[in-house]
Amino acid sequence: MFWLNAPQTVMKAAPFEYFRVGAVDEACAMLAADENARVIAGGQTLVPMMVMRLARPTRLVDINRIAELSYIRSDGDVISIGATTRQCLVERDPRIAVNLPQAERDRLRAEGQLAGIGVAACLEPSGGNASFEPLLNPKNATTTWMDSCRIDVDLTAAITATMHTSSAGQGHETLVATVIAEVVGRDPDSIRVVRANSLNSLPSNSPVGSRMAIMLGGAAFHAAHKLKAKLTAIGAHDLGIPAERAIYEQGNVYDRAAPDKRRTWDELVAIAHRNFHRLPEGFEPGLAVAHVYQVPTGGTLPTADGRVQMYPCFSFEFHLLLLSIDPDLGTPRILRYRLGHDCGSRPSDD
Repeated sequence: MFWLNAPQTVMKAAPFEYFRVGAVDEACAMLAADENARVIAGGQTLVPMMVMRLARPTRLVDINRIAELSYIRSDGDVISIGATTRQCLVERDPRIAVNLPQAERDRLRAEGQLAGIGVAACLEPSGGNASFEPLLNPKNATTTWMDSCRIDVDLTAAITATMHTSSAGQGHETLVATVIAEVVGRDPDSIRVVRANSLNSLPSNSPVGSRMAIMLGGAAFHAAHKLKAKLTAIGAHDLGIPAERAIYEQGNVYDRAAPDKRRTWDELVAIAHRNFHRLPEGFEPGLAVAHVYQVPTGGTLPTADGRVQMYPCFSFEFHLLLLSIDPDLGTPRILRYRLGHDCGSRPSDD
């Protein structure tokens, strides 16, 4: 087992431990020992989120060396591919190759058809949304394209999150509820997500499509951490313990030195709303927090060579098309069309 303690390492990500394991049982034990542990294999999604501190795992468990997770198995019409199977192996496997469009293209050509495969891809800078256009104007001094989220916990302990944008079907509500639930340890289905109107909205620049997760998710994430910090401070004060001994877990706060000494979610909410005399000094009654999230890599004007400083990530889409053309009539026919996109939801099956 390879082990690296990263807290002393200079990095953008929050401190974490790294473990490279060689067996499934070993990986499961590592994950079970830390509720904030995460599995890493390629890291295409997790690492960028860590760099921007939208994900803060305390432990990474690398499964790349687990041999039993690298396999390609066929069972009738079903082909199973293991979690750590390399793409090059998948591409070369004859059981998979026969179902690739190249095989069908070659068959059509052998029959005298005109057939070909078309590929198109798009890599779009994201996070700034339409800010790209005004930033092309050298006289424009825009250096932010923010988004925001507000969280309220009422006396019944119900959570309501307010987002400040319109939707085009991208699942904003699911994103906000899931992010908040993961931070504060509550059931995402119990979190109500609503939209503000134009009169009471916090600053927003519409986190549509490719910037939804990074901007709206970032605003919800930081607002949820403010709520978590406030609840932890209330619990520590009411328990009469130093803040560093207070542990927040699934909505409850307990004493690290005496785990049975704790305050539940309902008790913390009641203190915030009804027991002002039990709140830490300087605290306002109630439980309401908000966060306006700045574009992580924004904040500065374009460089002298015109490089825009507004995009923390990229969205990607890939189109693959198998087309045949009748050699006599010239009639085109689309035989296969595959689309991969990293954001949004499919509006229909058409």
